[in-house]
Amino acid sequence: MEIATKRLTPGMKLDQDVIGKSGKPIIAKHTELTEMHIEFIEKFLIETVSVTPLFKSEKENTDVAIPIQKQRSQLLADEYETAVMEYKKLFATWENSMPVEMYSVRKICISLFEHAIDYSFEAIMHVTKNHENLFYKSVAISLLSIVLAKKLKYQKKDWLQIGFAALLSDCGMAKLNASTVTNNIKEMELHPIYSYKMVENVPTLTKQAKMGILQHHEFLDGSGYPAKSDESKIHPYARMIAVSEFFYHHYSDDKSKIIQLMREASGKLDRTMTNILLNELHGVS
Repeated sequence: MEIATKRLTPGMKLDQDVIGKSGKPIIAKHTELTEMHIEFIEKFLIETVSVTPLFKSEKENTDVAIPIQKQRSQLLADEYETAVMEYKKLFATWENSMPVEMYSVRKICISLFEHAIDYSFEAIMHVTKNHENLFYKSVAISLLSIVLAKKLKYQKKDWLQIGFAALLSDCGMAKLNASTVTNNIKEMELHPIYSYKMVENVPTLTKQAKMGILQHHEFLDGSGYPAKSDESKIHPYARMIAVSEFFYHHYSDDKSKIIQLMREASGKLDRTMTNILLNELHGVS
């Protein structure tokens, strides 16, 4: 029977899949609802779902139950997809010379960050699927960056800023000429400066986050851009974004391949941060 979302209670069982904005099921048919499920249903503004009361005899039937972790991953994937679409809309406003407004940025990513923060790097990659599209990539790298920041013992107020910096690091691409940038490396390498200028006067973005945006393509050996800064001048926020972006672009189901590539990049990337990723790939907690 159809029931209003506000009337859902833990213990009810779904008659039908709950479909998210991406068109994919976010909670499977036959799932026994928990408070977590109900919270996600409400978050996605779903007004009604089809349920049956959960009788005692049904509680023993576990054959149709999908593991909670798998459901959580699908919920995160759906929320990720929604964030990407909203970020794309926001990017279009920047192309039309609108300013960066942190209220809109926070609205896109705060909930997503809070749900993703305890995931592993590999779990994030399984959700984000290695898209090369700018919008997918920007959101995915922001998720990897906050997870890395938390593993480095940053507090929530700080890893949120790191996530904002990663998400906004390529906002300056909105100022480039799309028809020429592909064949003009020098123009493309200016985008961190454009990104920085777009956020320079945003009061709710910290100075550290702004430095992360400006320096996110700098490497420790001085081979990065736009300033070719060396190890002594690169901010930790920028290092986190650089490591996360490298991991994102080179991730493969072949763990030995990504491990080798990250080791080869040790002269360019922060060693402590790289080791955190390598330890996870090696199965070291």
